[in-house]
Amino acid sequence: HARNGNEGLMGIPKLVFGKIFNENEIKKIPFSVEVHHALMDGYHVGLLYKKMQQFIDELI
Repeated sequence: HARNGNEGLMGIPKLVFGKIFNENEIKKIPFSVEVHHALMDGYHVGLLYKKMQQFIDELI
């Protein structure tokens, strides 16, 4: 695993949002999630992405 030190923080998901930009007249925002594979599967990350998209869709 790429981390060295801060092992106590490995159970905390890291969420990163990028800068909003336009692509073909559609607003987009980069979004990444980093989680420890022992605590969460890709399935759970997929659910998070789906909920985030629903939330953003309701805002606009």
